[in-house]
Amino acid sequence: MATTLQANVFNPQVLTDMVTARIPQQLALAGTGAVEVISYPGPGSTITIPNWQGITNFAAITEDTGLTASNMDQASDTAVMQGYGLQISLSDEALLSSYADPEAELATQIAKRAARTIDLRLIVEAETTSLSSTTGATFAVNDLIGAVITNWKDEGFARLDDGTIGGYVVVHSKVFGDIAKLTAFQTASTLGYAPNVIQANPLNVVGSIAGFQVVVSDQITTVAGTPNTYRNLIIKPNGLFMAYKRRVLVETARGTTVGIPKTFFMATVYFATALRGVGTGLLQQAVKLITQ
Repeated sequence: MATTLQANVFNPQVLTDMVTARIPQQLALAGTGAVEVISYPGPGSTITIPNWQGITNFAAITEDTGLTASNMDQASDTAVMQGYGLQISLSDEALLSSYADPEAELATQIAKRAARTIDLRLIVEAETTSLSSTTGATFAVNDLIGAVITNWKDEGFARLDDGTIGGYVVVHSKVFGDIAKLTAFQTASTLGYAPNVIQANPLNVVGSIAGFQVVVSDQITTVAGTPNTYRNLIIKPNGLFMAYKRRVLVETARGTTVGIPKTFFMATVYFATALRGVGTGLLQQAVKLITQ
C-alpha cells in the first residue's frame, strides 16, 4: 500500500516557487528603480560593470581652425558574487501539531529573510560611498537638497527621459516618522508633485519629497548615542547594481538529532552587488545623509 511521506508533502521545487513568488512583496530597496537587477549565469565570480565617462564640453569655433578631438571613454565598477543561506529543522511532532499551513508559513518567512538579506547587502554597498552630508538635527527638506547640491551639484537634478527629476531617499522608520510631519511631504501636490498617500506598500515606497521617492527600511545603519543617528541614503536611479548568480533555492532532507526524526530545510541564494560610480572618473551614485 502506498504511503504519503513528508518528502512528498514538502516538495522542494514547489517550496522554491512559493518563496520566489513572495520575495517581491518583502523587498524594500531592491524593488525600486534605484537598483538595476540582472541574472548572470556565466562563469566566474567577479562581474565588471562598464560605465561611460563624460565627454568634453563644446568649444568655440575659430574660422579655418579645426576642433580638437576627444575620446569617449569607459570606466568600470566590479561586483563579487557571494552566497547566503539559512537552515531550519522541524521535528515530525512539530509539523504534525502545527497551526494552519506550515509550508506556506515557511515560504513566507524564508522570503522575508531573503529579502532583508538582499536589501541589507545593497545598503552596505551604498554606504561605501565617500560622499556624505551630516546634520545635527532631525530630517529636513533643506538638508536633503543641500546634500544633493554639495555632492552632485546640478547633476543631482538631471531630468530623466520621462521628464521627472528622479532619485530615492532611503530612511530608517524613525526618520520617516519625522518626514511624515513635514509640510513639504504632507502637501507635496502644492510643489508640483503627486499627492502623498501613506498606505501599505509591498516595496515600502511611501511617497516623495522634493522629487525624491521615500523608501523605508530599518536596514539603514543606526549609530547608538544620545540621540541616535541614522545613515540615510540618497541614491540615483540605477545607482546600485545587483546580479543573481542563482535565485533562492530551497532543498529538503530527512535526518535525526539524538534519535528525534526531523526534516531539514536549507535555503540559499547567490548574488553580487555594487555601487555604481566608484571607478576612476565616475560620479558615485549614492550620498549618505546622516541625521538624528
